[in-house]
Amino acid sequence: MKIGLILCADLEKAQYLYKYIELLDSVKCCYDVIYWNRNLSNYKIQCDGCLIPFNEKIDSFKPLVFKVRQYLRFFRFVHRVIKKNSYDKLIVFTTPAAIVLLDLCLNKYKKRYLFDYRDITKEYLFIYKKAVEKLANSSNMFVVSSPGYLNNFDLKKIENWVLCHNTYKDISYKKSFEKNIEEPIKIVYWGAVRQVEYNKKICKLFGNDDRFDFIFHGDGAYEELRLFCEKRKIKNITFTGKYFLNQINEFAHRTDILFNAYETDYVTTPSLAVKVYDSLVYQLPLIVSKNTFMESYLKENEHVFTFSLDDNSILDKLYEWYEHLDIEKVKKSFERLHSQVEKDEEVFKNRLFEFLKL
Repeated sequence: MKIGLILCADLEKAQYLYKYIELLDSVKCCYDVIYWNRNLSNYKIQCDGCLIPFNEKIDSFKPLVFKVRQYLRFFRFVHRVIKKNSYDKLIVFTTPAAIVLLDLCLNKYKKRYLFDYRDITKEYLFIYKKAVEKLANSSNMFVVSSPGYLNNFDLKKIENWVLCHNTYKDISYKKSFEKNIEEPIKIVYWGAVRQVEYNKKICKLFGNDDRFDFIFHGDGAYEELRLFCEKRKIKNITFTGKYFLNQINEFAHRTDILFNAYETDYVTTPSLAVKVYDSLVYQLPLIVSKNTFMESYLKENEHVFTFSLDDNSILDKLYEWYEHLDIEKVKKSFERLHSQVEKDEEVFKNRLFEFLKL
């Protein structure tokens, strides 16, 4: 049996893929990874499968209307590879890839594919949303990275859904929780820098508050934000630009609080972001947005602070919260979350092996 894994992203940005690769390799499964090499990178991953790249540069930050032709070329490429290799089953990552394969998934591969649903994208469009619902219902296994997504669709009737956390391997602690007893408190964000207007408000809020240093790691709109801070002579916020996954370990050791707050919209509100698990791995206190699924999912954890720009005293509350963190309670908080994630991941692994019938 041969499996085709379809990925509409760069290898270095698809941490969720690595978990599947590790599990497939552990049972000697034969597979290919068909992916879009969007940055024309030489980045490779160690795996027993064959890597089949679609090499075409694309600006991921441009609106979809400017990228339709490139998606059509990716569509034709993926279809040619699938036809040539005659895969027995497919593992399709994220909605853009699933939409590209809509006809195959709903017909030839009906009940013979796994649909891994990572992010909400264009589901505000009625037709797009209905396509996602059909893809979920026609799959053999519907994987979600957040149970919050189920509330956005008529998906609660689906019996084949399973939670797969936004981790790329088994979680093990890389450092113990330590509280910084000296100021400034280092608040750090890593990831794609989006939501420019929201982050301008963040910069204005934290700007030149001597209690905090704020660091943004990541590409995207960081240059616009850097110029915004420069014009306002904000000294305690810095931007470092693009990074690679292996640099996160270095970032984490220079972080007191991990910033994971976003403007609440249809994309961010139901998600469980990767930084939830980065916080767990590196035992870093975490900031999340108010009125989100992350807030409700993590509400019993002492290492989590709920953030809102509507609260005029939010920085005072953040400072007091961090100053009064109980080290032992925080460590137990990480242990509870770790235990829950491990249980969920075991269920996912067993379901995946059932799908593979190995």
